[in-house]
Amino acid sequence: AIYAKNKFKDGKLTLDHVKKYNIELEKTDIDTDSRVAPMLLPDYSNPDVRKKQLTTRYVGTIR
Repeated sequence: AIYAKNKFKDGKLTLDHVKKYNIELEKTDIDTDSRVAPMLLPDYSNPDVRKKQLTTRYVGTIR
């Protein structure tokens, strides 16, 4: 954090790349409702606990 604050000078941090990506995605016919983020960590939770969780949908172990 000290390096980023005091020494690194590459410009202002923005989320413009995300906005541009979303605009490009809207111009395509890609179904964005069915996209699922990759599972970064394995699901070690108890199956009985998972049954009680409120979810909208499951794709594999991803909620």
